[in-house]
Amino acid sequence: MTRLDQYYDPFLAISAHLTGFQIVELLGTGMAAKYLEVTLLESDPEDVGFFFEAVERVLAPGQTAAKIRARIAGELMGVDHYRGLARQIVLLWYTGAWGGAVVSPEAYKQGLMWTAAETHPAGAKQPGFGSWASAPITLRRP
Repeated sequence: MTRLDQYYDPFLAISAHLTGFQIVELLGTGMAAKYLEVTLLESDPEDVGFFFEAVERVLAPGQTAAKIRARIAGELMGVDHYRGLARQIVLLWYTGAWGGAVVSPEAYKQGLMWTAAETHPAGAKQPGFGSWASAPITLRRP
C-alpha cells in the first residue's frame, strides 16, 4: 500500500473538518489526490506520519462535533504542531497553493476561496454572457 492510498481517506476526513466543506464538495474539486500528493512531497515524512496518527485519534468514532473541533484546535492547529501541517492543508484547499506557490492552474480555479466568497476565479469559470442581469445565487452555508 502506498502512502497515497494509506492517507487518502484520513486526508479527506480531516480536510472536511479543517475547511468546513463536506467530503463530497472536496471531491467535486477534483483536487483531493493532487493535494494529498503535494502534502506528502512537501512535508517531512515523519511529521506526516505523526500528523495522521493524531488525525486518527482526533476523529475516533463516537465523538461529538464539538469534541472533534476542540481536539482539532488543541492537537492539530498550533503552529508548532507538525510544523503547521494542518494550517498548510487549509491554505492548500482554499488557495490551491503550497508555500506561496500555486500547485497548478486547476488548483487555482478549484480553490475553495471562490466558493466561500460566492464568486469565480478571475479569468476562469466565467458565469456566462448576461449573467450579471440576474441576482446572484446565495449559498447558505452553516
